[in-house]
Amino acid sequence: MAFFQFRKIKEIITKFFNHFIYFIATLSLLSLYYSFYYCSY
Repeated sequence: MAFFQFRKIKEIITKFFNHFIYFIATLSLLSLYYSFYYCSY
């Protein structure tokens, strides 16, 4: 029972971590795009 719960928690953490990485990547790409736009302007 405890092992199953641990697997569930691990799955949730992995999912959250993947979403966090995706969010950070999108944010960095947006900041890069805006900095390039600002420099060209």
